[in-house]
Amino acid sequence: MLKKIMTFFLIAFLLILFTKFAGEKKPRYQTNIRYSSPNWLSNERIICAKYIDHYKLYYGFLANISKGTAQLFKSETQIVSMNIDGTDEKIIKNIVMLIKSFGRTTSSEKYFIGDINDIDYNPKRRLIAFRGLSGRLYLMNEDGTDLKKIAEQVGGSYFSPDGKFLQYTLNDKVWLYDLDSKERRVLNENVRGGPWSPDGKWIYYILQGDHTNNFRNHLNIVNVKTGKKFIIEDAGSVNWSPINSKFTYTISKKIEQGYASSLYISKLTDDEIVNIDSISNASGGVWNPEGDTILFRDNADNKIYSLNCNTKEKKMVFQPSPENFHLSDAYRLKKEPEVEKIYPRCWIISDRVIIESDERIYDDAKTKHSVLVVDVNTSSVVFRYILEDYISNVLLSPDGKSLLFYDGAKLKVIIENGTRVVELIKRET
Repeated sequence: MLKKIMTFFLIAFLLILFTKFAGEKKPRYQTNIRYSSPNWLSNERIICAKYIDHYKLYYGFLANISKGTAQLFKSETQIVSMNIDGTDEKIIKNIVMLIKSFGRTTSSEKYFIGDINDIDYNPKRRLIAFRGLSGRLYLMNEDGTDLKKIAEQVGGSYFSPDGKFLQYTLNDKVWLYDLDSKERRVLNENVRGGPWSPDGKWIYYILQGDHTNNFRNHLNIVNVKTGKKFIIEDAGSVNWSPINSKFTYTISKKIEQGYASSLYISKLTDDEIVNIDSISNASGGVWNPEGDTILFRDNADNKIYSLNCNTKEKKMVFQPSPENFHLSDAYRLKKEPEVEKIYPRCWIISDRVIIESDERIYDDAKTKHSVLVVDVNTSSVVFRYILEDYISNVLLSPDGKSLLFYDGAKLKVIIENGTRVVELIKRET
């Protein structure tokens, strides 16, 4: 009996020694980092939210051979800035949450921020606005000081182009918060907020259709001064001229074969919407920096054209061809790719435009998505970048020379007048 007991303790002792010294030593802590909500801080820097979650790992008795359990004990919510090449990251605001036993938390700030959405920067007042948990709207200086809560359960917020107001939506009303007087007033009721027109006279949003109106989208444009609202039925895809109250929009109508869209060029006055021109079976309508020429796609021939709204001069800018879509050596093909669709995204400088392309690749039976930089004078491709996934959340820099976008879950930027792509950070997943 004594021999069995001694044998048991000997085996237990050897097992403890094995689990302590054998195999790879397990880490005791783990850190996860994620980013979200990017925007431009200047022509050379971007601003975004960064989350750093700190976990302590518990392995139990057999530490070196067990998987371990992660328990969050500290969470950092940061607003950071970085250069457009991803270097020189700087912390603007760091809010530390300590998670104690039974889920109790303590914060380095008086507010519980949570995840951050819709970061917006006001360069004229050097202010940053963002939404946190439960739609709480916050405002602070660009150096992270003087953080204050403006409202709760906000649906979205936008600084006015002149930097004087912060617009937000609350309880189906559009509110304007005066950054000087700190007073707020209701602009209009039973509407939603949205982006400002570049001249600051209008805000607009697209009311998505549902079963009550046969899923028809309606464009709503609200006069900031008077609160008067214009409604354009079946309209979407709004693009404003950067220097006046001209804008383009598309109207889609259901036909037997699907939908047909027409592009309209219009101008707003205080009393009415004046239609300047229209192009049937077209889409796009993005303006050049001078505000006199639009870029659009002819859906019938799958070509990209420019139209000078003053002279009515129309010019073919880009058409799919084997020369324009020849892939690099990394994608050697027996047959040139077939272009399924091209779409104008924006002008990057006065004589270069960004075009998105979907191409059918025969060798692997997949569709590749590309970003093309095209010279509007020569109709030639200056630069071509094959995307890993889809392009989304496109944001042009204030000077119009760089383009921030998501390629799937990766944030990237086209810089140097459309000749280089830099991968910055990975989106929150």
